[in-house]
Amino acid sequence: MAGRYKILEELGKGGSGAVFKAYDTQLDRYVAIKRLIMDDDAVGQDPQNGGLKKEAASLATLQHPNIVAVYDLGSDDEGYFMVMELVDGETLSDGIKGTPMTLDDFQELATQSLEAMLTAHSRSILHRDLKPENIKLKRLPGGRLQVKVLDFGLARLSYAAKKMTEDQ
Repeated sequence: MAGRYKILEELGKGGSGAVFKAYDTQLDRYVAIKRLIMDDDAVGQDPQNGGLKKEAASLATLQHPNIVAVYDLGSDDEGYFMVMELVDGETLSDGIKGTPMTLDDFQELATQSLEAMLTAHSRSILHRDLKPENIKLKRLPGGRLQVKVLDFGLARLSYAAKKMTEDQ
């Protein structure tokens, strides 16, 4: 990774991973890099039984303007990393703390979020962690709201509903 990507700053950290803003020196663009956080015992092993590989493979099949794009998956001495589109803007959780959302913006948020989930579900992928922190909002130059769904880390492939889902 060191030869191609220059890590610039940490964007966020969760229970099992961290996301960094980086610069892709070969393609001359900014990207987001997700790397699993491994404890000392896990170094050299396949992290989380390929969880990051599974997330990358799931996301790579989802070509949609409202779902973050995956560019690459790689590994180095520190483990696996996934290179994704860097999404500018603020999370929905930050966006709703400020001024109230207009009806037009709410309709865009609802429509674009549902379109992203319909695309995932049409490929039998369940996100399983859809929350305001995993939705980014950006104002396009024409004034329209752009929504991107992030973090398919808990997603799973499912061709049928599980018994618990059917019961509820």
